Amino acid sequence: MKDPIISFPKSLKPVVHGLRINQEWNLFAPGPRRIDGWIVVPAMTADGKQVDLRTMSEGVSWEGPESIAARFKNYRWRKYFRRLRKKSYRGYRQPYLDYLEQVWNERHPEKQRIVSSKLYYMKVHTPLPGEKAVIEKISLRLE
Repeated sequence: MKDPIISFPKSLKPVVHGLRINQEWNLFAPGPRRIDGWIVVPAMTADGKQVDLRTMSEGVSWEGPESIAARFKNYRWRKYFRRLRKKSYRGYRQPYLDYLEQVWNERHPEKQRIVSSKLYYMKVHTPLPGEKAVIEKISLRLE
């Protein structure tokens, strides 16, 4: 149940804004975001090696980063990845994979070209104090 929003009479508007009591605290209370996550993009090269297109490195790590926010250049990229997992943004997934494959292929010889790739979202349910985090591996559909 959402807490009711307190409204003040218009005559008190200058006082309310002056004292800054019109602020919302929904970032912290009553319930901060409980779900976060990161994208993993495993791919297979023509010579049979598994690589991570997200990090452009050999081998794939499913472990979460120390700081999810630090993985992105700026807020726009964080927002893009947060939306990429949503069904309504499904149409952006294949172009993203195509872009990553193109970047990899431009940097590597023919025998190390990408032959297949997948997109996963590692969904983390933020635990309450004393509980262990629950991580869910979700394959993101491309069509």
